[in-house]
Amino acid sequence: MITVVIDTNILFSALISPNSNIARLLTHTSLPIRRITCHYTMVELFKHQTKIIKNSKKSFEQIVDDYYTLLNCLELHNEFLIEKSHWQEAERLTIGVDAFDISYVALTLQTDGVL
Repeated sequence: MITVVIDTNILFSALISPNSNIARLLTHTSLPIRRITCHYTMVELFKHQTKIIKNSKKSFEQIVDDYYTLLNCLELHNEFLIEKSHWQEAERLTIGVDAFDISYVALTLQTDGVL
């Protein structure tokens, strides 16, 4: 089974367009992939809920339903459980890139997954 680390931007896209290919891949539970993300993703999605509602042209209730569907297909991983060596390598790999990506890179290293 392949482990796929899902970042906030992918989930943001899936919430805005729940009928898109991305959303279908994330919610298609019979695919032999392990879908994981960081706890921090939940903070980011809640922080940008107004933007998600506006861009999706859906009600808050509809977005909550879509959010629930996505969460049921994901495994949340606590960033505090990622080994220090993976954080250090992720920091090296993300120099000059969005600082928020470091946790996804560290999680990818920790799980030997793909980002």
